[in-house]
Amino acid sequence: MILENLFSYPMFRDWLSYVLAAAGCCCVHYALSRESVKSHMGDLCEANDLVWEPGPQKLLIYAEIGAVVTGILCVLFLRKVIFRELALQKVTVEGTLRRNLTAFLLQTLAAFVGLFSIVCILIRWVYEYYTSQRIRMNRKLLEQRVQITIDPLTGVFSRLAYHEAMEQYSGPLPEDLTVFLMDINGLKGVNDALGHSAGDELICGAAHCITQAVGDRGKTFRIGGDEFVVFGNMQRPQAQEILTTLTQTLSAWSGTKVKALSLSTGCAFAADYPTYSIEKLTREADKAMYAQKQAYYHQNRRECPPMNGEM
Repeated sequence: MILENLFSYPMFRDWLSYVLAAAGCCCVHYALSRESVKSHMGDLCEANDLVWEPGPQKLLIYAEIGAVVTGILCVLFLRKVIFRELALQKVTVEGTLRRNLTAFLLQTLAAFVGLFSIVCILIRWVYEYYTSQRIRMNRKLLEQRVQITIDPLTGVFSRLAYHEAMEQYSGPLPEDLTVFLMDINGLKGVNDALGHSAGDELICGAAHCITQAVGDRGKTFRIGGDEFVVFGNMQRPQAQEILTTLTQTLSAWSGTKVKALSLSTGCAFAADYPTYSIEKLTREADKAMYAQKQAYYHQNRRECPPMNGEM
């Protein structure tokens, strides 16, 4: 038996070398596991701000334990096979030879356990590196996604987000869906007379007034230079309330380069057009907006721009 006269085995008689070897393995394991080392590796990987996932680390610990148990069983099996094979060859295995063979197998097991422990740490590093890179890539993709779905000038949703919202209404429209079309009056004249910085101020002012009037009752999209769309789920009185609030907000608005802001607005209700698609419903809102724009330019004796042929 292995435990018989334990300290008579060479492996246990040469205890100082194994104590030093064990201490060395522990020091390497400790050094490789320190947070400062991991932080340094994170700096090299440009991933020091990420949270490491603990799940796979537990799996590696379980793997280490399983490897040790498997190694012990393999050593016992190998020892039995060796002694049986020597017995078949009629080689007498007793005393010192038996102890030396057992000691050699135990030493081999101890060496492999130490090496496997270090390899597990290296495997964990590799896994954490690729995990960190995946997380960083996902964050970058998310940031880019946010950037392209938000209009950089006004902060409302972009034209790309508008088309994605249109795709969400590919089926039958909700009965309470309301579409608003809003267009800035006189933006071209402001750009020509005062410059594009004044025009940008007018666009930002329009976006601010619209979002303030709509609130959390709908989503605002900038789909053109001076054109905005709002999708919201509401009844007719709520839509009228938004338009009234918008008129009051526009009257109170004043910029540093442009003192007044005017919008032409139109809205369409899905309840009035139960068979319409989202494209047709938006077109109805566009018609209502264009009719109001014609009235505005007629009142101010200006030529009304042509109606958009496509939304």
